[in-house]
Amino acid sequence: MDDLPPMRPVDNVGQNPPKAAPFWVIALWFVTIVAAGAAVPVLPAPSAAAAIVGSAMVAIGVAAAAAGTARVHRENDGQRIPWWGPPPRRPRKLDLLQGTGLPLVAFGATLLGRCVETLPSLVVPLVAVALVTVTASLAQALHNRRVEAT
Repeated sequence: MDDLPPMRPVDNVGQNPPKAAPFWVIALWFVTIVAAGAAVPVLPAPSAAAAIVGSAMVAIGVAAAAAGTARVHRENDGQRIPWWGPPPRRPRKLDLLQGTGLPLVAFGATLLGRCVETLPSLVVPLVAVALVTVTASLAQALHNRRVEAT
């Protein structure tokens, strides 16, 4: 009987790192976000269609930011996430969810802010971005508190 090859450690089973997104997907997302940001200031006068598009952009951006934040917390389960710098475990170079969430919220809220004529047009985007940022910060604080408690 021949010698058996050494077995790999048990703790590495099932922890294959995720594949990076193909270049064309990243390029398409980048072009889409830049186009959305460039289109907001040159759009025609406020209308119901612009308000609907702006609301949809805000909703999609909030969902993408929340999903990206939840994924980072899940990947770093049991480890503190530092306030400055990258998290301890970051298996992908670029997270499309987190990279597009906040810009979509900002551009959609800017578009929506142009449609609301009772407030200055910068109030809506500033409030929307602040709410997403505060929510993500609270989620990180709760994650770190839960890690310290265990």
